[in-house]
Amino acid sequence: MKPRLSMLAAALPFVFTAPLQAQSVASMEPVVVTATRVEQSLSEVIPSVTVISREDIERSQAVAFEDLLVGQPGVEISRYGGLGAQPAFFLRGQDSNSLAIYVDGVRIQTDGYGSLQTGALPSPQLIDHIEILRGNASSLYGEAVTGGVIDIHTKAGNGGEPKFYATATMGSQNTIDASAGVGGRVGDTKFNVNISSMNTDGIAPINAAQALAGPYGGYVANPNAGGSQARSANASVSHDFGRGLEMGVQESYSYSNYQYDDMSGPTNYSLNTYNQNNLTLFSKYRISSEWSTQLDLINSTFSYQNSESLSPSSNYANTSDTDIVKWSNIYKIDPQKTLNFGLDYASQSFNDGATPAYQGLPGTILETRSSSAAYVGFGQRWNAWEFQANIRHDDLRVNQAVTENAAQDFSVNTGLLGFGYWLNDKFKLTAATSTGFRAPAVLELYGQYGNTSLLPQTTYSNEAGIEFFESWGNVRAVRFSSRTINYITYNPDTYISENVALVNNQGWELSSQYSQDGLRVVAAYTFQDPIDQNGAQLALRAKNFGSIDVSKAFGPNNKYDVGVKVIDSGSRTDGSNPNLAPYQLWSIYAGMQFNDEFKLRLRVDNASNENYQLVYGYNTPGTTAWLTLIYQQK
Repeated sequence: MKPRLSMLAAALPFVFTAPLQAQSVASMEPVVVTATRVEQSLSEVIPSVTVISREDIERSQAVAFEDLLVGQPGVEISRYGGLGAQPAFFLRGQDSNSLAIYVDGVRIQTDGYGSLQTGALPSPQLIDHIEILRGNASSLYGEAVTGGVIDIHTKAGNGGEPKFYATATMGSQNTIDASAGVGGRVGDTKFNVNISSMNTDGIAPINAAQALAGPYGGYVANPNAGGSQARSANASVSHDFGRGLEMGVQESYSYSNYQYDDMSGPTNYSLNTYNQNNLTLFSKYRISSEWSTQLDLINSTFSYQNSESLSPSSNYANTSDTDIVKWSNIYKIDPQKTLNFGLDYASQSFNDGATPAYQGLPGTILETRSSSAAYVGFGQRWNAWEFQANIRHDDLRVNQAVTENAAQDFSVNTGLLGFGYWLNDKFKLTAATSTGFRAPAVLELYGQYGNTSLLPQTTYSNEAGIEFFESWGNVRAVRFSSRTINYITYNPDTYISENVALVNNQGWELSSQYSQDGLRVVAAYTFQDPIDQNGAQLALRAKNFGSIDVSKAFGPNNKYDVGVKVIDSGSRTDGSNPNLAPYQLWSIYAGMQFNDEFKLRLRVDNASNENYQLVYGYNTPGTTAWLTLIYQQK
C-alpha cells in the first residue's frame, strides 16, 4: 500500500536539521512584482507568493503550461483529457473564473461566462519564470481575482550581446516540442524573438467504460481523438532614448488545436481551435530619481472555433477583441516608503457564436464589457515592521445590445491591509486581510439560460503566517480563510446561473525549500476545507494535496543531477458523479550538463502508471517519458 503524502507535513521541518549559519536571508533570492506591483525581494513580500524559476521549468520538462503548477501550494489543476485539453485552475479553493492569468502584463481574456480562455497559453519552453500570488488580489488587479494571480514572464532580451537559445523535447504519444529564439542588446536597443511548435497524438480523452455506463448512458467513445498541436511566436523591441525615456513594442501570437471526443461515435470528433494575439506599445519615463511612470496601450484578440467532423451545421465560433490602457506610477518617498498608483481601462467586445442559434436571434450578437479603475498602494519598512496597504475602485458595465435587457453597472471598492514583523533576522510573522469581488458575466446575465437578477459575489479573505529564512532556503506556514457571499455558480438541474448565499474555505499551506551542497528539497502541502452553505465539499477540490521534490547534483562542477518528485492529492467530488479517488504520482528525472551551453535531461512521469482521474469520465496519461536537449549560447 502506497504511503500517503499527508505525512509530508511532518517532514517539512527536515530543513531545520541543516547546520544553521550566522547568515541572514540569502542575497540571491528572486525579485517579484506581483504582490504589490512594485519590485521586491521575495523575503520582503507580505502576501503568499511562490516563484517558479527558469531552472524549475527546465527540470520539469513540461510540455503543457498547467503541468508547471501541479503540486504548488494552494494550487489545484483539473483537465478534460491529456495534452491540449482545456485546463481549469483553482487557487485556495476559488473557482477558475475567480483568478487572473497575466502573460507579460496582459491579462488572459475571458469568454461570455467569465471562463479563462487558456487554450493558447505560451509554451513552457518560452517562459522565463512564473510568479503565483495566492489569495484575494482584487485591490491590486480588479474584478475576479479573489483566488489569486498567475503571472507569466516570457523570455526577454538580456542586457548583453545577442544570444541564441533553443530547446527540443521528444516523448510519449509521439510528442515533439521545440522552441528557438535570440535576444540581447545592440547599442541602446534591446530585442527578443522566439518561436515554438508542439505536436502530439495525445490520449483518448473519454473513458470508454464510463461513457457507456454514465448517467446519460450509451455514449460511444472515440479512441482516435486526443491529438493536439500548438504554435507560438513572440517578438519585442525597445529603445533607450536617454534622459530616462524607454519606448517599445511587444507582440505575441499563440495558436493551438485539440481533437475533442464528443461521444457520438468512433468516427466523429470536434476540433477545438484557439488563436490569441497580444500587441503592446509601452513607454517608460523616469520623471525624477523618485518618480517613474509607464503607459501601456494593449490590443488583445482571441478566437475559438468548434468544428464537428460529421456535423458541419453544428460548427460555431466566438471571438473577442479587447483594448486596454494602463497608466502606472511608482514614487519612492524615501528608501523605506513607496507609493504606487495608476489608472486601468479596458473595453471588450465579443461574440458567443452559439447565442443566435440558441436564442433564435438573427445575425451577430455583440456583447460588451467595459471597465475603468483607479488604484493606489503604499508600502513601508520601519525597523522590524513592514506595512502594505492597497485600495482600488472599479466601475464595470456589461451589456448584450440585441436583447431588451438593460445594461448592468457595477461599482465596487476593494482593499488590502498587510503587516510583516521580523522577530529576528531569520523569523518573520505576516498577516493580511482583503476584500474582492466578481461581477456576473454577460452570458450569466443575458444568455439563453441567463439570470438578470444575479448579484456580484463578494469575498473576504484573511491570512497569517510565519516564515523562517536561512542561507540554504526557507520554511513557511500560512493559515488562510475566505468567505464568499452571493457566490455565482451554475445549477446543473436548471442550467441557470444563480447566487449561493455563502461559500467558505479555510486551511493551511506549508512549504519549504532547501538547497545546499548539491542537495535540493522542495516540499509543499495544503490542507483546506472548501464547502458550500450546506457543508458540501466543492467540486474538483481536494481537502489535502501537495508535493515533495528531492534531487542531488554531483560530479565535477555538479555536472550531473538525479531526482524524484511525488505529487499527492486526496479525494474530490464531481457533482452527481462518483467521488474521484485519491492519487499519488511518482516522477524520476536526471540531467547532464555537457558544457557551458548544452544540457540533456530525461524524465519519466507517473512512473508507477497510476490510474487516476482529474474529472470524472476523462482519461489521464499513464507512464510517460521525455528527453530534452537545451541550448543557451554563452
